[in-house]
Amino acid sequence: MEYFKRYFTFVKPYRLLWICGIVFAIILTGIDLYIPLVLKRFISLFTETTHSKEEVVFVIRNMVITLLSVFVVRAILRGLAANFNHKVGYGIVCDIREKLYNHLQTLSAKYYGERQTGKIMYKLTSDVHIGEELFAHAFPETIINFIILFGVSIILFKINTELALFTLIPMPVIAFLIIRFSLKSRKAWRKVQEELADISAMLQDNIVGMNVIQSFTQEKYEEGRFKTESESHFKAAMTAVNTWGTYYPIIEFVAAIGTIMTIWFGGNLVLQGKLEIANLVAFLLYLGFFYNPIISLGRLTELYQRGFANAERIFKVIDAVPEIKDKPCAIETKKCSNKEIELVNVGFEYVKNKPVLYNLSFKAESGKITALVGPSGGGKTTIIHLIPRFYDPTSGVVKMNGVDLRDLKLQHIRRNIALVLQDVFLFNGSIKDNILYGKRDATVEQMKMAAMLANAHDYIMEFKDGYETLIGERGVKLSGGQKQRLSIARAILKDSPILLLEEATSSVDTETEHLIQQALERLTKNRTTIVIAHRLSTIQNADKILVLEKGRVVEEGNHDSLMSKKTLYSKLYKVQFKPQEKATTSL
Repeated sequence: MEYFKRYFTFVKPYRLLWICGIVFAIILTGIDLYIPLVLKRFISLFTETTHSKEEVVFVIRNMVITLLSVFVVRAILRGLAANFNHKVGYGIVCDIREKLYNHLQTLSAKYYGERQTGKIMYKLTSDVHIGEELFAHAFPETIINFIILFGVSIILFKINTELALFTLIPMPVIAFLIIRFSLKSRKAWRKVQEELADISAMLQDNIVGMNVIQSFTQEKYEEGRFKTESESHFKAAMTAVNTWGTYYPIIEFVAAIGTIMTIWFGGNLVLQGKLEIANLVAFLLYLGFFYNPIISLGRLTELYQRGFANAERIFKVIDAVPEIKDKPCAIETKKCSNKEIELVNVGFEYVKNKPVLYNLSFKAESGKITALVGPSGGGKTTIIHLIPRFYDPTSGVVKMNGVDLRDLKLQHIRRNIALVLQDVFLFNGSIKDNILYGKRDATVEQMKMAAMLANAHDYIMEFKDGYETLIGERGVKLSGGQKQRLSIARAILKDSPILLLEEATSSVDTETEHLIQQALERLTKNRTTIVIAHRLSTIQNADKILVLEKGRVVEEGNHDSLMSKKTLYSKLYKVQFKPQEKATTSL
């Protein structure tokens, strides 16, 4: 219930519209309640013998004019009420979605590492949509239903007290059924939403990985997996629908029993001369008004239960506390081009009691290149993640210019760092948009200069639309080398003093590798660079090389000094160059 109440905090910007919509709906309710009175008067004209023909014609003509006017007003108000309520509903959906998305941007890498992307996307798309149904339909209808119940009860008791008491006989049974339905429905609809989120997560994974599915000819296997997920959702949905399908007809039936009892007792009253036929007809018309809101409460209860389930899922995300955030007294270092990074006794573990870094210490000096090499699983990528504070170390300190990163503002840290990783991420847009992501306010000339320095300008101009060329999701329309150079151009445009680089030339041809290496040389010039090297030939000129193994620095030095030691670095270097020597010999 606590989560559900928080929906109303989003009503504030739209409260005037929402109140107007509800007021119009109340007026519409009054009009609907007025119509049976007109019909009662119409019937009385023919059952009472005191009226002349001329009087009857005059009254009927006035009724027609009145009803026509009423229906015109009702049509206008209904349109306005619907427009206002939907504007409120969709406005709230938009605000919740924006708040949810903005909060997601504050959450750390660990949060995303523990959750499927598809499930997060489902919360942003489908879960938030329940707000429109609640504020455009459920809440206004509930208010109107209670007004109708109150108003109709007064009218029924005014027409005939004995008959009105008969209408209340089914009420305790109906109330009991609605409460029972409410308790069962919430759990069922929560399960439906969870199953839909699972389907969304699976679809997101499989669509992104469709090339892998097809290349391994695993279509049948994935069809089976999707069938299982889809059938699980079907079963959950049918459980929820069956709950609705069981209780709703019973509620209708109980209400119908009340109507039947009223007809029987009311008919007897007419025969006994205790009730006029016009009053009985009016009573029966109002009785429909009386039971319909009660019956619709069952339908609204289903909607509310879906709202409870979705609200819980949405606000649990909004309430998630970012693990990486600014201290209240966080500062910024002086703006300068000289930045150094230092790790002091750093330990780190993704999973508790399973360290990946052990008491690690080193300094990446300003304007120099520090290379990280070593076998897979040594902790190189983890170090790259610690420097922009995607994670905080479990122990020890990471410093920028002597200041603990945790004492600096996150935005300040990340403004001073440019990332060029092996797995390049590009957005679904134009080449221009992706380069400008490094600096949104850069001029066209600055953007093109960055592309030239990254050796990307020439291939960009070969496209028909040049910089406006759309590159598809994750840059699918570009080659690996083209994506890499676009990433370098983005980093050049950002012009940060610190560069975190994952060397990625192993999967490109020789010519492209040369172009990338040339671009990287320009990018690293006068920058504090930390590079993960997969091909040791690319970091021979590094100022410092750290050899990592199982989370520890086992060697440190430049290329020549490490080669002379004939230890791990030397072995790794020789292993990489042996195939080339054999290939050269065979030629």
